[in-house]
Amino acid sequence: MPPPATVKGVFKAAVEAVKGRRASVFVDKLGARLAFERTGTRLYEALLAKYDTEATWPGGPTRVELERHHAEELAHFHVLTDAMKSLGADPTAETPEADLLGVASSGILQVITDPRTTLSQSLGAMLSAELTDAAGWQMLADLARAMAKPDLVARFEAAQQVEERHVMEVRRWLGSEAEIEADIGEAAEE
Repeated sequence: MPPPATVKGVFKAAVEAVKGRRASVFVDKLGARLAFERTGTRLYEALLAKYDTEATWPGGPTRVELERHHAEELAHFHVLTDAMKSLGADPTAETPEADLLGVASSGILQVITDPRTTLSQSLGAMLSAELTDAAGWQMLADLARAMAKPDLVARFEAAQQVEERHVMEVRRWLGSEAEIEADIGEAAEE
């Protein structure tokens, strides 16, 4: 783990240690979520580029919806940056779990940025990212609660609710596309 970025951070880590809490674990989890949100903004930027080159379908995403998801991912990145700074941690340092999560999410980024994949296929990969994202925020909220950080709990739970909405919307877009494909498939067989 990178050392605290400030004297204040060193002091806060020492106080948490006296209380029997390992702030480094919390900072590692925050760093991982921060890295994932950074990737989330890139994923939505890639989806927007794909959207601009490919037609959507009835019930599929609109550009405005994709832009909103992108803006919300970026806002979550800033929530985490502020949280790390409030703990005296360096939000630019890559924590061990952030490194691991970066490797794990690189495949999703490759799928979405591949010019051979469709918007629908890219949204299928995005669904995996959104499910992981929602679960990650829940874990952070639980950890913040255990660390007695009520201000962070509220912010993390709000982010989790947004991510759960993302999951529902991506599922809806994919469901609409699947229904259209199924109807086309049945018409072609007749």
